[in-house]
Amino acid sequence: MQQVAKAVLTSLKQLQSEASQGQMSSIALQALNAVTDTDGTPDAVPSWLRKEFCAAVKRKWSDHLPIAVTITMPAPA
Repeated sequence: MQQVAKAVLTSLKQLQSEASQGQMSSIALQALNAVTDTDGTPDAVPSWLRKEFCAAVKRKWSDHLPIAVTITMPAPA
C-alpha cells in the first residue's frame, strides 16, 4: 500500500506543479488537494487509498474465513 501511495503521490505532485502555474481551475485544485490528503498518517498513505485497500483485504479474507456452526441439544430430561 505504501509503494502504491508513493507512486500515486509522485504523479500527483506533477499535477500540483502545473496547478501552481495557474493551469488548473480552483475546483480541480480542491479535488487534487483532497486526493493527496494523507490525514497526518506517518506512512503518508492517502485516506482514500487506505479505505480501498482495507475494503479489498476485508473482501478477500471474508471469502476464505471458515464458517463455524455450533449445534446444541437440550439436556435430557
